[in-house]
Amino acid sequence: MRAGLAVALSPLLFGCHSYVPLTTATPLPGTYVAATLTESGSAQVSGQLGPDAGVVRGRLLDDRQEAMTLSVQSVGLRRGDELAWRGETVTLPHASIARVDLRRFAKGRSLVLLVFGATAFVALTSTFDLNVRGTGGVTSPIGPGPPSR
Repeated sequence: MRAGLAVALSPLLFGCHSYVPLTTATPLPGTYVAATLTESGSAQVSGQLGPDAGVVRGRLLDDRQEAMTLSVQSVGLRRGDELAWRGETVTLPHASIARVDLRRFAKGRSLVLLVFGATAFVALTSTFDLNVRGTGGVTSPIGPGPPSR
């Protein structure tokens, strides 16, 4: 039962996120952001991020007048690929950034995911007659069983 409940409620833990335009002058450190690079900015930071970087996503560590420092989670390439990073620190000059978006919890999409997950859980337990009440015991099949030798 606990495992099933954990599976059904997992969308609340992870949920869906979306990126929205920055509404303040400076985001707070610890905020998750997506920095979209300019064409020339992509070339300028290619030594740190590799060629063709378009969007850098990560946790903001510091935002000074000349540059923004991120703990990078992923880099989106201009051709559409997404490269996973492991929190490496990268400093992006503000001149190389075209736009900064903030990551926000998407309540609507998360709710849809939660309802879908709960419905799938109920359907699976009903279809396969899973014992989700959990007595812990093994039930024997109905009938005489296999013949003895």
